[in-house]
Parts: sequence; C-alpha cells; structure tokens
Amino acid sequence: MFTIAALLIMAVITLVTGILRKLGPATVALLVLIGLIWLVAQSPPQETVASGPRTLPNALASAASSPQVRWYRDMDSPGNDLGGRAGWIKDIASADECARICLSNSKCSGFTYNIRYSACFPKASIGHVYPSSEPAVTGIVVDRN
Repeated sequence: MFTIAALLIMAVITLVTGILRKLGPATVALLVLIGLIWLVAQSPPQETVASGPRTLPNALASAASSPQVRWYRDMDSPGNDLGGRAGWIKDIASADECARICLSNSKCSGFTYNIRYSACFPKASIGHVYPSSEPAVTGIVVDRN
C-alpha cells in the first residue's frame, strides 16, 4: 500500500520525465529506477506484524479459542480505551501479548499496541482506524466489534 507521499512523488516523477524526454530514454529510465529504489527503501521491514487481516499465531490459539483478530500495521484507533487512561498497560513485550490481554477480557473489542513505548491500549469498541504517527499495530476482535 502506497502512502500519499509516495503517490505524490510518483506523480512528480511522471511530470519530470515528460519534461526530460528531450534528454533521452536513458535519463527517464534512471529516474524511474531511483523512484522505485526510494519506494522500496521506505517499505517497513517484513518481519514486523503483517498488514491486513490475519488470524492469531499458534502461540495464542489457546487464549483465542474461537475469536479471530484482524491486524492493521501502522494504524491507530484513538479513543474508546477500556477504563480510560487507567486501562493503559505499559511494559507489554509485543502486539501478540496485547492481543492475549484483550482476548482474555470479554469487554475488549480490539486494541492498539504502541511499539515504541511497549504500551497496550485495550478498546471497548473500535470506531475508525487511522494511520498512526507512532509505530503501532491495531487489532480488532472480529466477533466482538
């Protein structure tokens, strides 16, 4: 999935290549190659939590039994925190641990895990999911939201 910035850069490259056609196809090819290298460099590492819906890892199967979690990398769902600020949980090692915490509480519809601060934010409900300004993962419990 491309970000708005990446799409704008691609549009600029397209405009510039039209202007630079006088310089020849080699220059255009070089600019396209540079743009593609830049896009690949901007991609997050693949060993992080996968984007889009996925089921829980086997390690959480016992905690999950039947509910499934849809995972959204680099997304946040502000508000609706279970217990307000008092419900925020710090020193959580991973998004999977945050999911386990949420799944153990029948009132939890989802969560946001802040990777930088190792904080878990269980949610009473998930309204909208937005791109996060912090490295984060949001999970939505399918059967509960």
